[in-house]
Amino acid sequence: NDIGLRSGNLSTMELLTMLTKHAATNNDDNRKLKGGKHQGKLRSALNLYIANRYADSIVPPNAGVAARCNNPFLRAFIAQRSPTANRWLNRIHRDKRARLLTDADVKIAFWITAGINLIVVDRKCSRCKMDPVNWFEHGQVCKKSRKRRQDDNQVKYFARSWALHKSIQILMNECLAKIPDVNVTEQNPKFLDTFLANPENPPPPSKDSDNSDDQNHVDEEMEPRIYRGRVVADGTLIEDKRLKSDIKIITTFEEQPVPILIDITVAATHAVSHHPLTIKGTNGDIYSSRLADHGAHEKDKRHAHYLHDGNAIGFAFDSMGGISKSAKDLIDHLYARGEQEKRRRWDSETMRVALKKEFLDRLSMVLCSHRVYDFKFLGIPNMRAQGAQLAHPPHRTLRH
Repeated sequence: NDIGLRSGNLSTMELLTMLTKHAATNNDDNRKLKGGKHQGKLRSALNLYIANRYADSIVPPNAGVAARCNNPFLRAFIAQRSPTANRWLNRIHRDKRARLLTDADVKIAFWITAGINLIVVDRKCSRCKMDPVNWFEHGQVCKKSRKRRQDDNQVKYFARSWALHKSIQILMNECLAKIPDVNVTEQNPKFLDTFLANPENPPPPSKDSDNSDDQNHVDEEMEPRIYRGRVVADGTLIEDKRLKSDIKIITTFEEQPVPILIDITVAATHAVSHHPLTIKGTNGDIYSSRLADHGAHEKDKRHAHYLHDGNAIGFAFDSMGGISKSAKDLIDHLYARGEQEKRRRWDSETMRVALKKEFLDRLSMVLCSHRVYDFKFLGIPNMRAQGAQLAHPPHRTLRH
């Protein structure tokens, strides 16, 4: 599109030449064009072009979709192009509690963001015994990268998504409670306590709670629970692990209070089953990922069993920080200024902007800190001392 340069039918290289001339890429030009109408757009276009060329340097586009999807460094780079992925850098100047990272952790976070493999040689994982592994991607998929010791002294392994899921849930409870006309009312609410079942697409029946296989099932995103189905008037079994969301809020800035159920999910970028979803392919944008939107779509299919009128939200991310459209739309809705005739109850515009920024920055920080945990729990070398290891007891409590 023409963005004010009267580009007409100029070639791509001629446009880029004009772009470098008019985008104020050096200090002198920046002073001259400060506040210019098109400067921001030109800079964004130039950065986009550079990022695309960098992606092509990792794996050439003509290598084929399969080769691109199977490259862990390209998958991570494309996912991190999301506008929320690296917002954690906005908190890097804070103390280690606010940024959730120690000084040593910050180094690892930068290395991961830059696509640096902290152990170059593929070798056997001492935890899950997989051999050989690429260490850059293995942290997210290792089945034994998280563990705790229970009261009976037994070691319990759990998926990374369980801890990450809980961290996001705690963060949302805290941040959404600061919005003046949003009330956080319930944790892990049942869908049927808020919405009616869809008669044309009813919820699936719950499994028999006496079944030992069902009792031993561990949902990666939820704490293990035992469910006992009970029959109600319409014959629907209402208690089932698939029929709960994570947070219930009620908004009071519309004509009447609106209940919203938020269902959190984080899809692992490096999981083998997700590889085809990390790059859109030849018929779409090969420089962006659709994994987060796929996670939201899977939640939407589950929510279709209920008459929620669009108020059951799949709050979905990928593990590198990519955000789904449904999650972004919900954030924009909750932190909106409000319509002219019905303004929201913000104390000030500054407060509204600051709270939204805080939430997005901290959300990115939580996702980043868990990427660092992936490496720490696997014993990645600490670069402060040659050969030293990061010491973290297996029962360490994950912060949020």
